[in-house]
Amino acid sequence: ELHVESIPINFLNSIDGTPLQAVHELDPRFCLKVLAMFRLTNPNAELRIAGGREVNLRSMQAMGMYPANSMFVSDYLTTPGQKAEEDFRMIADLGFEITAGDYESSKLLDLWNASVTVAQTVTPSVLPASDRD
Repeated sequence: ELHVESIPINFLNSIDGTPLQAVHELDPRFCLKVLAMFRLTNPNAELRIAGGREVNLRSMQAMGMYPANSMFVSDYLTTPGQKAEEDFRMIADLGFEITAGDYESSKLLDLWNASVTVAQTVTPSVLPASDRD
């Protein structure tokens, strides 16, 4: 076995001028099934929702945080993401909290606490409210 600790999950975000430019967005329910399957087959891994989540999960992004326990915030390598404060609001609305397990998460907590409008791309881990204690 590979004992994979962390799995970033990207969803296709087609870009004009690329070979996959004509591929349409994925169905949000399909994306949630993909996340659930990754969770079932990798129960101990950190699942990280990454690029394309805004485009493909759309209004169901928050539901993706139940099978996943981490997400990339702000912009990606080739496409823009949604504003960090929108991600922060979603995390708070879910009753989750950001945990600082490393330097990048620590920087993110500082941004969260300062309520800034721009954040660097980092991967915060989140815990359901029932798992905090």
